[in-house]
Amino acid sequence: MTKLHFTIKYLVFTGIILFAVFAANYFEWLTLGNRQFLFLGTGFLSVSIFSLVIILPAIGKKSDAFVFHFLLLTVGQLLFMLSYILFEIYTFENQNIVLVISQLTLFMLLLIFQTSVLFRFSRNQA
Repeated sequence: MTKLHFTIKYLVFTGIILFAVFAANYFEWLTLGNRQFLFLGTGFLSVSIFSLVIILPAIGKKSDAFVFHFLLLTVGQLLFMLSYILFEIYTFENQNIVLVISQLTLFMLLLIFQTSVLFRFSRNQA
């Protein structure tokens, strides 16, 4: 897998997830307002771009560099999302639990997808 293939897969996955959240909000399966939906989408896009910036230099390099970047990626994502959710809780005065649960669900989906793709990449590289 090259950097371009990984980037395309990652961005397509991000687009599909954002479209699914938009559809869920449009059909009122999620009860998010426009401001909350924009906040949710911005957070997900921010962590996705942050992820690409961290992991792309490690793709195609030795396994030690890859492991270091992968650990840096997961810890950085975790800290980013926790601080984003904390800001989310203090920004919206009604303590909207749906927004926080949605953000955590999207983050977990991102981690699962990213880990599976990167694991398959590392197995093919070895």
